[in-house]
Amino acid sequence: MSPLRNAFSPLLALALALGLAGAPTTSASAAEPAVPALFVSEINPDNGTHSFTDAGGTERTSTQDNFEFFEIANTTSSPIELTAGGYSLTYGATVLTIDPTTPAIVPANGALTFWLRYQAGSADGFSGGSPNANLFSDSNFRAHYGVDSSVKIAYVTGQQGMANSGSRTLGIRKGTDLVSESTYSSTTDIAQDLSAHFASPAVGATAATVLAARRTPTPGSLSAGQLPGPTTEPTTDPTTEPTTDPTTDPTTEPTTAPKPAPVFVSEINPDNATHTFTDAGGIERTSTQDNFEFFEVANTTNADIDLLAENYSLRYGATELTIDPATEAIVPARGALTFWLRYQSG
Repeated sequence: MSPLRNAFSPLLALALALGLAGAPTTSASAAEPAVPALFVSEINPDNGTHSFTDAGGTERTSTQDNFEFFEIANTTSSPIELTAGGYSLTYGATVLTIDPTTPAIVPANGALTFWLRYQAGSADGFSGGSPNANLFSDSNFRAHYGVDSSVKIAYVTGQQGMANSGSRTLGIRKGTDLVSESTYSSTTDIAQDLSAHFASPAVGATAATVLAARRTPTPGSLSAGQLPGPTTEPTTDPTTEPTTDPTTDPTTEPTTAPKPAPVFVSEINPDNATHTFTDAGGIERTSTQDNFEFFEVANTTNADIDLLAENYSLRYGATELTIDPATEAIVPARGALTFWLRYQSG
């Protein structure tokens, strides 16, 4: 896993074929354009840190992606049965398989969570490169994301994990026709334990747009703006009376609070002002040169983050900076680490 890889880059595609029935022989009338019936509404390819007790009774802390998921939303007023309806799900060019023993019905104007079940490496669930979703139950999944038993979970197989770097596409097709697609990028849309949330494609389109990047995962739950608004035309006649008394209280509470990125630059000092020192010849010097430029990186999580081991990179504009491997590269939990820019010129 790579935290600042921090962004999903998969693209999700869903396609719905619309046909004509009983068209008159004298003219062919096309169906009215509509939003796709289904689209991938959330993708979380990097589930962050979690703890569990292994088969030998040892408590383990894991950063392996044992709880990767995506979510499919239904924009219609009727439930949609994916398997019976001829739908297929793809990750890039790979066709995913829905476990027939798990739910495959996306509720009307609701969403269904798809947990990617796979294992790799030693499959112990905690060693590097050794995720194993099969070690965990639906209860473990719900506990990790803080959701209750009302959230239904479907299993999908056929892909050895979703990428935590670059861009990827998840797709939904009906037969050979594309219904919709959702694409995430690791550089902008996802991070460690932060999802990409998508809004429905526009009328006549197939590409879903990112509504909220790097936000708290909410499997099985949709937020305002993800589903399309009412399809009825507005009326030009004003109503005579308001239907209800206005209220000063908000109608709904936000479902989740934005979750900060695991690490961020918390301080920058590019001008260290005047200082004095004794040079190699023993002469006292007063200098205005920037010999002590620094920046600081803060950690918002409850666990130390090793920038080198977890493949973080630091950039100044388009220039990638190099962390001296002989110096400290671990940002402490809920703390900060100072980076001194070491260079010479002139």
